[in-house]
Amino acid sequence: MTQDYILKKSVDWSLFQRGFSIPVEMQNILELHLSAGFLRHGEKRNIKIILNGETFDAILTSVNFNRQKYPDHKDMWQIIYSPNGNFANCLKNIFESSFNEIVVLREKNLKGNFEESVVLYTTDLKDTFYLETIFAD
Repeated sequence: MTQDYILKKSVDWSLFQRGFSIPVEMQNILELHLSAGFLRHGEKRNIKIILNGETFDAILTSVNFNRQKYPDHKDMWQIIYSPNGNFANCLKNIFESSFNEIVVLREKNLKGNFEESVVLYTTDLKDTFYLETIFAD
């Protein structure tokens, strides 16, 4: 199985609630692993993410910002999912301690830095990606 690195993301509130952004410089690698090729501005596609041996549904989206207002801005891609869906709940369970700490910090309007992270890779399957978990210890 050939895997290309796409990104590393530290554990934070957005990871547990909504999703994460794909760096602009990695869009061309991601494109090679999409069945319909490059994502057009504002387009959304269903993808799969493999985590701990389970396959989850997510959406790859090209953010539909106003190109007239920001003509020189590169397209922004995000992987998004439901905050109460299976994928988000799996992440909350895997990183339970960090998730609970983030909830407490948010209640106090504080932020924390967490050494735990996820790493996204491509797979040999089109529209399917692999998420690896990295723990502090």
